[in-house]
Amino acid sequence: MQHEGFAKANGGGDVVVEESWRRTWWECVVLDGMVAGVHRASSVRLSGVGEGVGLPCEEREYSSGNIPTPRTLEEFNDADFSDDNIVFSSFTYRIAAIANLERILALPKPIFPDDPLIAKTDAYLVNWTLHLPPTARLVVEDGRVDEMIFQAHMITYA
Repeated sequence: MQHEGFAKANGGGDVVVEESWRRTWWECVVLDGMVAGVHRASSVRLSGVGEGVGLPCEEREYSSGNIPTPRTLEEFNDADFSDDNIVFSSFTYRIAAIANLERILALPKPIFPDDPLIAKTDAYLVNWTLHLPPTARLVVEDGRVDEMIFQAHMITYA
């Protein structure tokens, strides 16, 4: 599942099944990060694996079967330097929150407050928060909570 072409090769020509494969992969990555966080592990097993796998789309697109061409993690990471106004799914911001958690877990122990790694890691957290688009707010139009963004905030602030 961690390979870029896996979803297409195993989706049977159905874009919803392909999206389901991508979601399954990224859910494994998020779950791996959460388990590592709970156990305060110094490394995450799936860190950096499968970064070419397309990112999940928004839930409403998935539910309707109107699946857009998937974006990549590289596009997400480069979006701040792009002139394009690409909108990423709330699922993507949850993946980014896990990536930040991985950075925190990878910090050497003990670490001192004046260590430059602290400032660098803090910058990732601040950057994540500052670059949330208006579409990544907690409440969606009909008053329901966007569960992916809610989880992303919980990962970031926990």
